[in-house]
Amino acid sequence: MRAGLIAAALALLVGASCAIAFGASGFTPRNGVYAGAYTSPDPEPGGVRLRVERLRPGLYGVRLVKWSARLSCEDGSSSVVGPMLAAARDGKTFSGFVRYKDGDRSSFTGRFTSRRRLRGVVRVQTTGSTPAARCDTGAVKLKASRISGR
Repeated sequence: MRAGLIAAALALLVGASCAIAFGASGFTPRNGVYAGAYTSPDPEPGGVRLRVERLRPGLYGVRLVKWSARLSCEDGSSSVVGPMLAAARDGKTFSGFVRYKDGDRSSFTGRFTSRRRLRGVVRVQTTGSTPAARCDTGAVKLKASRISGR
């Protein structure tokens, strides 16, 4: 019986430590520069660079600073885009969405898989009255790891 109590106490201690280390309310990813790769509907994968940092006083997040993807339009034309995007962080997750007056929109969402690794999805869409103005990158999936910090 005593061994069972010790095992139960040890299990509670390990569980509490994990909850503190990885719980949503207490989870704080490491600030710094992250690098990795992305895959998209475009057959060529590419590199990505991000910064995890304070976006403004009281708001922490993830800034996508280097990436590119093919923006394919309904008329068959395409171009390469890679706008800088930012997403606010809440615990392990981050999310950002921009919608412009002309209907164009960009989204950037993701999740930290550890304090030093993240994965996410970014998408850019344009809307317009002609097929040349209606374009989409599709879902661009990315993975990155921390390479340096402050």
